[in-house]
Amino acid sequence: MAVNQETDLIPVFPLDVVLFPGNQLSLHIFEEKYKAMIQQILDSGGFFGVVRREAEVGTLASIGCTARIIQVKKLSQGRMNILVEGVRRFELLELDESDQFPRGLIRLCAPGKAGAREKLLSVELRNILDDLLRLSARVTGQKISPTEIWPGDPEMLSYLVPATFYGSPAEQQKLLELDDNASRLSSEIALLQEARKHLAVQSAIEDAFNE
Repeated sequence: MAVNQETDLIPVFPLDVVLFPGNQLSLHIFEEKYKAMIQQILDSGGFFGVVRREAEVGTLASIGCTARIIQVKKLSQGRMNILVEGVRRFELLELDESDQFPRGLIRLCAPGKAGAREKLLSVELRNILDDLLRLSARVTGQKISPTEIWPGDPEMLSYLVPATFYGSPAEQQKLLELDDNASRLSSEIALLQEARKHLAVQSAIEDAFNE
């Protein structure tokens, strides 16, 4: 795994969700420890880490994503609704839950490679996404927004796809843990190619009935 050597101690929010860099997540803060954590972050202007913890068995993932707070709505009794944006992947080295709120010793992951192969894969993936939008519009009768633009950066595109099209946190976590952008993009292409085939069949059936 490509990582920076420096470590940092940051507040950590274990959740049964996966946050990707560049993507947003809404959170309702109601537990006392997390109210204290978020208030400290608001006061300091810092970051915190989101790490997946499976709801049933409590297993903690080794890779998470740092988050910055971009919107806050304060409610009664100190509760808050916040909107956060993922910033960067990190490796969780240790988790300390003995204090007022959880803190983790982390090491930031280095950005993935974005060479010629990654760029070619991202072009292929964007073409598939365009096809999915077009086919979905034909099946549902909705219009495609002409302003829909997929990220040009291969790494950010590889994060957008699982955040948008994958429903299972377990599947999302597997992709977050991939250090290689090409592997992540290739996995997403394989999955969305199957989705495109199914939509193409549905679209053909719709066309046949409408003739």
